[in-house]
Amino acid sequence: MRTDAVTMGLICAGLAAFGVGLGLLLAPLFDRIPARWLCDYGEAPGDELLSFPRLPRKRYGFLFALLLGASYPLLFLQYGFSPPGAFFFFGAALPVLLLLAAADAKYTILPDQLTGLLALLGVFYGIAGGVYMALTGPFTVLGCLSPLFGALAAGGAPAILLVVGALLFKREIMGFGDVKLLAAIGLFCGLKGSVLVLLLTVLLSGLTFALLMAAGRLKRGDMRPLGPFIAAAAFAYLLFSPQLHALADLYLSLFS
Repeated sequence: MRTDAVTMGLICAGLAAFGVGLGLLLAPLFDRIPARWLCDYGEAPGDELLSFPRLPRKRYGFLFALLLGASYPLLFLQYGFSPPGAFFFFGAALPVLLLLAAADAKYTILPDQLTGLLALLGVFYGIAGGVYMALTGPFTVLGCLSPLFGALAAGGAPAILLVVGALLFKREIMGFGDVKLLAAIGLFCGLKGSVLVLLLTVLLSGLTFALLMAAGRLKRGDMRPLGPFIAAAAFAYLLFSPQLHALADLYLSLFS
């Protein structure tokens, strides 16, 4: 038992060190993103995109290092290194989510290339889960299609809101980049997890906007990027999905 505890401690310490190192590299990596990735379609990069560093090194380096340094040991404790590889796929998704959040917060853009990378990781995670299910059983078609249902739920509902908002209010209530990001996240979460991510996004953004309005830093009708809140909700889900599913089941049991 003592040996196991020491081994776990060493693994967690190593993963924390890896996360801190990776976090410190993310801000310089953000400078390497091609400027055209951070522009809307058909736009030419402005002076702001061509000036470096794009992110303050100390502030963002500390934040990214803190988040990833704490996240990788937690991922290991939640999922271990066992198949179908949740630790590795989720661990690869976390820094991509941070880069997407930084891009939207800084330039109000969610690069399709980063969203596509996230979606590709989700597809491979779904394939790995399907293969693992087929080898260990029980194999079900619905189980294998869960990532697809998650993508449709996470991206489909906001897409409907996007169209309705444009028709009723004559303005965008969210961007199409947000819809694509939610669909990519849905590949990781499945149907039930996608609902949880949407709820977390609404709670996080609603609470933040309410506090900003109370502080006089946000007025009714002002627009703020939603991407950082979507990324934060997905980040939290990947780290705490067992606990969030348990809370959801407990809540639903109150009505059964």
